[in-house]
Amino acid sequence: MTPSTGGVARSAGRVSRFRKGCQVLDLAARWLPLAAVAFAVAVITVAVCRRRAVTATGLGTALGGALLVAAVAVGRRLIVTGVPAGPHRPAAVAVYDAHTATLRTASWILVALGLSVCLASWLTGRYGPLPRRRRAPAPEQPSAPAPRL
Repeated sequence: MTPSTGGVARSAGRVSRFRKGCQVLDLAARWLPLAAVAFAVAVITVAVCRRRAVTATGLGTALGGALLVAAVAVGRRLIVTGVPAGPHRPAAVAVYDAHTATLRTASWILVALGLSVCLASWLTGRYGPLPRRRRAPAPEQPSAPAPRL
């Protein structure tokens, strides 16, 4: 009697494609965040109005984190509905939750960090440092009378 694999990759071709997919995801997980930070720094550096660029970058980061939270939730829903009802469904949910816990945490950190940067940028623009007082101009020195000829 052999245990049922329940849809797990059975052939060598499927395992090879799965391995290749995991390698691509590993590579993307390493380089995409670095590329995003590099592009954000470059955009802020060349921006005419840096405060607006920082605000937009913060909003973009928060939006990206929110979309990632939504994608993880949709993925969870698809995984749960793809598993037949019965004793396997709670196990599939537990495995998915265990594998995506760090991703969910990082997503919420992105949302919080992006909104914090955006709020700080907006507040420093609105309630930033007061303009410095100009020193009073020096009183004019009486000029020496012009010599008479």
